[in-house]
Amino acid sequence: MNYNLAEMQKNIRLEFESMLQFVTSEEAQKATANQIEKSLFQLLLNLGCQLLHLFFQMRGKTSSRKPITLRGKEVPYNSEQKRVYFSIFGKVPVLRPYFYAKKAGGHTPLDAELSLGSNRYSDLLRETLDYLGVYVPYNKAVDIFKRILKLGVSTRDSTAKRVQLPSSKCVFFNIIVRCSNQTKITFNQKCSVQ
Repeated sequence: MNYNLAEMQKNIRLEFESMLQFVTSEEAQKATANQIEKSLFQLLLNLGCQLLHLFFQMRGKTSSRKPITLRGKEVPYNSEQKRVYFSIFGKVPVLRPYFYAKKAGGHTPLDAELSLGSNRYSDLLRETLDYLGVYVPYNKAVDIFKRILKLGVSTRDSTAKRVQLPSSKCVFFNIIVRCSNQTKITFNQKCSVQ
C-alpha cells in the first residue's frame, strides 16, 4: 500500500483548517470551554496520528533499496512490508523496505534507524503507561489510557502493554458538542489510519 505524500500533506492542512473553523465558528462561540477542550484534545490526537503517519511514509519512501550486507553476505531488497505501530496518538501503519536472502533471512533496516524495537509499541506509549503504573495499580493506569487517550490496553499482559484499537481502515465519527442552550456543534472526523 503506497500513499501519495502530497495528498497526505494536503489532507493534514485541510484537517488543521477544519480545526480552526471548529473553534472560530458561530456555534463554538456558544460552547463552554470544557466542551471545546475535550473535542480539541481528540482532534489533536488525530492530527498527531496523521502527522506521524506522514513521517513514517516519508522515511519509508526515502529509505534505501540498495542491497545490504549482513555477516559478510549481500541481502537484496525484496518488497515493502507493513507493520503496525501503536503510538500515543493511536494505531499507525509503517511501510518500509524489506530485504531477504534465503540464508540471511528477512531484515527491515528502517526499523533500527527509527528505533522501533521488536514489538509494536512506541517508547512514549510504554513509558507513559509504566509511569502511571508506579503511582496507581496497573488496571487503573489502563483505565486512564482508555478514558483520556481512547486507547484500550490489555490488563492480561502487563509487560507487553498491548494496545487494542478498532481495526477499520478509516473510521469517521462526529464529535457532537452540546451547548448549554441546546445548540449542537458537529465536526466530522477521521479517527485512525491504517
